Amino acid sequence: MHVYCVAVCRYPCVYLACKVEEFNVTITNFVTNMSQFSQQDAIDLVLSQELLLMQMLYYHLTVHSPYRPVEGLLIDIKVMNLLIGAVVAGMITTA
Repeated sequence: MHVYCVAVCRYPCVYLACKVEEFNVTITNFVTNMSQFSQQDAIDLVLSQELLLMQMLYYHLTVHSPYRPVEGLLIDIKVMNLLIGAVVAGMITTA
């Protein structure tokens, strides 16, 4: 069992919580409030502890492809095109 300093672990915890809640904050903006460290040391601290924290929490990352909704839209457009084509074809044959 590992023992970690609470003063050091709180920053990666808060930064990870911001990401989980989709509160978009850059790492440089986040570390500006960490006065006891220099900016580069704070960035290194947060980013180096972030992955370790996720592993300790058994956190699983899911990456969603941005193309999946577009594929659904294309399917909807094709279906609508077929339906409109069938309606237009029915209008032509009945006229």
